Amino acid sequence: MKLKIQEELDTVTTELLLMIASFDQEQVNLVPFENSWTAAQVANHLGKSDASVIASICAHGTPAERAADEKTPELKGIFLNFDLKMKSPDMVVPDNRIFSKEELIATLKETRARLSTAASTLNLAEVCTHEVLGDMTRLEFLSFVLYHTQRHIHQLKRIHEKITRIQQSAQR
Repeated sequence: MKLKIQEELDTVTTELLLMIASFDQEQVNLVPFENSWTAAQVANHLGKSDASVIASICAHGTPAERAADEKTPELKGIFLNFDLKMKSPDMVVPDNRIFSKEELIATLKETRARLSTAASTLNLAEVCTHEVLGDMTRLEFLSFVLYHTQRHIHQLKRIHEKITRIQQSAQR
């Protein structure tokens, strides 16, 4: 259980960091669509989300009276449904500013290292509480991070494609 979620998180984190690195400093802060976040804002959102999950899973846990992964299929179904539009809770809404790509990558590397440490050292079958997500096991919180990240990688790919098309059109 621990090894599998750690490997999945490591894989998705590598993909996320490579995706962010694929934007140049200008591109990362360009708005691709009306009412869209920039790639930098997506990364900032993920960093904020990671920090809120870390605070929850590193707090006191209680033994689960159910399967540790009971809510995982529901989380996967929600976050990997790309037709479903979601509104972020205020606590993880990205800042509205220009970001340094290196700062974003450094923050995500730091939060992901903390998540990896938590995954390897904590009892993943214990239940913790999050102010928005409610009560879940640590394993379910890590699954949330996994699927939430996959969702935003999908978004980042769309942003990158759109920005590339805009820049190519401007060069003609």
